[in-house]
Amino acid sequence: FGYGAPTVSSKPDWFHKEGSCSRLGDNEIFCPLSGLPDLAQENAQVKAFLFENNAFWTAQGVDGFRYDAVKHVPLEFMGALAKQNIQDGVFTLGEVFETSLSSTAKIASFQKAGLTSMFDFPLQNALNNAIMGERSFDAVRIVLEKDEEYGNPAELAIFLDNHDVPRFASRSPLLKDADVNARAIYGIRALLTLRGIPTLWQGTEIAMRGGVDPDNRRSMRFEDVWTTAEKTVFEATQKALSVYKSSSALKSGSQTVLPVPEFQTDDLMLFTRTSSEQN
Repeated sequence: FGYGAPTVSSKPDWFHKEGSCSRLGDNEIFCPLSGLPDLAQENAQVKAFLFENNAFWTAQGVDGFRYDAVKHVPLEFMGALAKQNIQDGVFTLGEVFETSLSSTAKIASFQKAGLTSMFDFPLQNALNNAIMGERSFDAVRIVLEKDEEYGNPAELAIFLDNHDVPRFASRSPLLKDADVNARAIYGIRALLTLRGIPTLWQGTEIAMRGGVDPDNRRSMRFEDVWTTAEKTVFEATQKALSVYKSSSALKSGSQTVLPVPEFQTDDLMLFTRTSSEQN
């Protein structure tokens, strides 16, 4: 339901009110986001309506749902919906747009509640800072060492950029283009080596540039207009994907972060990926 939706007037008890929502609990969950109508999932009629909508799309053959901004929805409701999705054999991907190292517990709570996967924003932010921001790899290491908080870290959606954040290749405006492209290739290889489900936002495979929204949402560019540098990044991405697809260890193996000498922790991170067929 968007701005001005007639249902807000016809079924007012289906929605949280600006003036009274804070009495229900956490404002982040029960109060309208950016003025949008906020469904009261604790209302039995609303819950039934949303479950019916879910069932309709499942019956059409949809086998996966991306649930946006789930931190604004009661965890109990998301858990019940996820349970139904599991019974229906539907893959679910949730989003909690929080990047701090301390946000892993909140993100993990939704996977523990039943969502198949969650976007790993803390890892995305740490990789961006370490590779493009020339900061320490400590944050990447810390994120990975917190994997025990998740129900299944192997099914987290890992990514370098998306429609909500600046492009990976635009995180270091002071670097020369050649250095940016080299680091973009490094980042793509990392994405296809670390645990999780690698997720490529269109344009990442050619190191597309773009700042904050809406500059990061530039139209997709196809190979007939790619520059030589973009073709080089794309070819490197293809090779990395080929290695990933041929490796059981990279696709589904376990990951172990290894210790490194203290004087190298800023610049070096070591880990292994192993499976019963490959290590």
